[in-house]
Amino acid sequence: MSRCVILSACPVSPELAKLLRPDDFIIACDAGYRNCTPLGCKPNIIVGDFDTAPCPEQQDDDIVVLPHVKDDTDTEYAAKLVSQKGFTEVLLLGALGGKRLEHTLANLCTGLGLEQRGVRVTIQDERSRISYVLPGETRSYPKEDYFFFFLSSRWRERPRVCARAVRSMN
Repeated sequence: MSRCVILSACPVSPELAKLLRPDDFIIACDAGYRNCTPLGCKPNIIVGDFDTAPCPEQQDDDIVVLPHVKDDTDTEYAAKLVSQKGFTEVLLLGALGGKRLEHTLANLCTGLGLEQRGVRVTIQDERSRISYVLPGETRSYPKEDYFFFFLSSRWRERPRVCARAVRSMN
């Protein structure tokens, strides 16, 4: 199955368009649909309560309007769609930074939740690439423009995974 790209609301630069593949299935979350312009793409589905941007006019595409009062973020709802549709790989863009730290933290948790359900997740912006290595897993990465640092810890015997990536200074 092709990969799913979830576009959250933090602005992205056109530089990230190189990460997109022609067969990507794109879900834009709320104001994340604005990221389609710099990336040169069109969403297959737009989901959100549209509290941060007006509901866009779309033709031929699905728009899922969520209630304003809900337990999940718009990105978490998109992650549930990913699982329902059977995708095995997700790229999250527009999920890091922004004005509200709790959204970045929620997006990191959303990525971890997908990973725990068997969906391979990468969260990326212009400065960082984050992936998850769960307990018992081993991965190797080719040397690229990024330095990878992974931290896995246990708290009360429940596995927790934290990943941080910083652009290499070389």
